[in-house]
Amino acid sequence: MNPPSKWIEVIDVRSPQGAADTVETLLRELVSDATGDRVDVFRRVSLDGDFLVELRHDAGPVDARGSDVGVRIASALRERGLVNHTVWVEE
Repeated sequence: MNPPSKWIEVIDVRSPQGAADTVETLLRELVSDATGDRVDVFRRVSLDGDFLVELRHDAGPVDARGSDVGVRIASALRERGLVNHTVWVEE
């Protein structure tokens, strides 16, 4: 199997009611450090406090734990809510 040419990390967080603004501010600060990667942040339409971060990598080694940036983002968000951090490779 050839190494993947593209891979992504998906980090989703569910924060308590009333914490959405704090989490959004923290997310903006955290993703500003993600130089060299494409980062998108989404907010769930129907549930205030749910966010999703997608980090896209065009190449490089894939670590099942995620990139250094992804791990930092996920760790910081764990202090604000329930976090799920997954790594996906292109087929």
